[in-house]
Amino acid sequence: MPDALDRKYPRAGASWAWFWVFPQDHHSVDPRSGLVRRHHLYDQTFQRAFKRAVQGGQAQAGEILLVNFENEDPIYGIDGIPFLATSYGESMKLYKASKKALDDKLAKQGMKLLYTVPWPPQGIYVNKEIGSVADMRGLKWRAYSPATAKIAELIGAQPVTIQAAELSQALATGLVNSYMSSGSTGYDSKTYESLKYWYDTQAWLPKNAVIVNKAAFDALDAPTKAALMKAEPARWQPYAPEPATVCVEPAITCMRGCNPALQVRPAASDRSHHAEYQLRAARHLASSKWQVVSSKQQVGGSRWE
Repeated sequence: MPDALDRKYPRAGASWAWFWVFPQDHHSVDPRSGLVRRHHLYDQTFQRAFKRAVQGGQAQAGEILLVNFENEDPIYGIDGIPFLATSYGESMKLYKASKKALDDKLAKQGMKLLYTVPWPPQGIYVNKEIGSVADMRGLKWRAYSPATAKIAELIGAQPVTIQAAELSQALATGLVNSYMSSGSTGYDSKTYESLKYWYDTQAWLPKNAVIVNKAAFDALDAPTKAALMKAEPARWQPYAPEPATVCVEPAITCMRGCNPALQVRPAASDRSHHAEYQLRAARHLASSKWQVVSSKQQVGGSRWE
């Protein structure tokens, strides 16, 4: 592992995720020990590599998390704007409204969008009870995208860049004590072992996108193209029921099963408390001049200001 991470996490280099999921494609000489080893990359580095490979034709298709590319173009981060779309129904409407701008952007880069799949709604994991945004000042906040880094700035938290493979270790060592993500991420990373509270804010629903090299797609016959383009409605169908809590509650059940002391506030069924907290956060973001610029000609103008 790199020097600083090796000192901070002395056993992480032998962890399953680090060793098998994100390996470098070649060996190199460790400058400290002289040993021949593999060093590793952030998962976002692979996301960028996947997109470049599809764009350049080295791979015919790939999958990316759209919000990770917000710095490249605002259209990629539109589904990461807090409280703009907080349910699967609203997320689908937002997607339909922005799809042409997204298609146009990808087409200019030599790619085509096949379909998207929404993540579950995003909530706040934290090590203490919070009643307002003011209570979040000073938190060590995991930032894994431009949007989550901006939220840290707005609420007065300390942003710490932590990728998925490092999250469990970072929580266990106290490197971070708060972050926003889905219930499924909290369960997979065993966040419930380190953080006591989860606020089911349902702030946004990011999407993974399956993209294909446009030249490769255009070379397909018409029936194959039609079959591929039918995939998207089927991918969204499991998420059609409203409200979005239908996909949140199983994660809550699993996390509480592993740690009965986990506090879910507000609980998925407590819609009035949820709305109150949501309004507090939305009001704070509005006062911080988050602007969404949208017109018939340009849906992809959403931006932080």
